[in-house]
Amino acid sequence: MYVSYSILCSLYLPWLMKNIEKSGVPIIEKVITSLEDLLTDFHVVINCAGLGAADLANDKQVKPYFGQLMSVQAPWLNHFIIWDKPTIDSHVLILPRPDGSVVLGGVTIPDLNSTQVNPDITSDIIDGASRFIPNMRKCTKLSEWTGRRPYRKKIRVE
Repeated sequence: MYVSYSILCSLYLPWLMKNIEKSGVPIIEKVITSLEDLLTDFHVVINCAGLGAADLANDKQVKPYFGQLMSVQAPWLNHFIIWDKPTIDSHVLILPRPDGSVVLGGVTIPDLNSTQVNPDITSDIIDGASRFIPNMRKCTKLSEWTGRRPYRKKIRVE
């Protein structure tokens, strides 16, 4: 067991952008078709293009993975749990947020192009979270969502 921090990106990223702009750092928005388009103007490029990274960096190892999460109301919970067993597709995420909600997850399924919430996966998510915190079954469900994120077996650094 260890202690760590978790960042709620929907709050942190707007704060970060505001402070970057206040510091005078230029924000440049433009369409690029290759990371090489940036090499003459910048010394460091951090590619956060999501699934677009496969095309942008000509990286055939980037593949889409389906994920499903949900949030519940559990203001009494203030510790997060991440349990991952690499031999199966499901894992347990229990991530408290500052507003009293908790994100529960999840699954990571390769090459599933669906964006629909799957009720069977929802049930699996609740079962997984309840193995660690039985009261999760009694929490009010707030929302569910899915997404496709990039996956790569090895980190790419150039």
